[in-house]
Amino acid sequence: MLDEELTPCGAVPIGCSVRAVIIILWCCTCLVAAEVQDAIGALGAGTFAAREAGIARLVKLAETDVPTVLQECVNAYRQSSDPEVKTRLRTVLQRVVDQYIYRAPRGFLGIRLQGGNIIIGGGGRLIINGVTVPADAVWVTGTVENSAAEKIGLKPNDFILAVDDRKTVNTAEFTRYVQSKRPGTTVKLRVLQGGKTNEMEAVLGELPAEARDQILTDEGSREFFRTWLKEQTEMAPVKNNPPEQ
Repeated sequence: MLDEELTPCGAVPIGCSVRAVIIILWCCTCLVAAEVQDAIGALGAGTFAAREAGIARLVKLAETDVPTVLQECVNAYRQSSDPEVKTRLRTVLQRVVDQYIYRAPRGFLGIRLQGGNIIIGGGGRLIINGVTVPADAVWVTGTVENSAAEKIGLKPNDFILAVDDRKTVNTAEFTRYVQSKRPGTTVKLRVLQGGKTNEMEAVLGELPAEARDQILTDEGSREFFRTWLKEQTEMAPVKNNPPEQ
């Protein structure tokens, strides 16, 4: 028997071409999609137990393939004319989005910031240690020990002018952008240090649990999901098309 016959779904046999790897992965995705579609069908079953089993199965399948579960459920939500099925699909989607998107690990730079926008004085300028500070900069007042910020050399009274070539507007927007990234993501920073502008790169850590628990609320999750679902239902349906031969 060939080794390839024993290869589990998702594993890549030694010696496979790039095209073969793509086909293997696509086939695995199709298998999961078929399971998801079968579970979605159970949401319209005649018994309460069968419907609840369908919901539980979809949530369980998300542990294996979140994108496929979300994609198939959103497509079914768009197409369904049954309000009860749509309600059950919303239940599945909300649980999966909450666990794997809203409460997913978030990026952490590790800087302490001056809140809000920088206030410009009567002369129209803010000068700190002889340096004129742009009004739309993010003011660093300190760093967290062993954080990404400390490792790249950010210091008090540094000013972040841009992140990933996005001009900073205020502390809140900068924080939201950093926390939208996954731990391990590299971000590019343009920083004003002692009158000189430096380009830096930082590998984000993970937002500490205590900070995450403070910002991730049940109400925030519900609002996030409402916005997410609206955006998804306004997009064109996505299909799992076979790779070109």
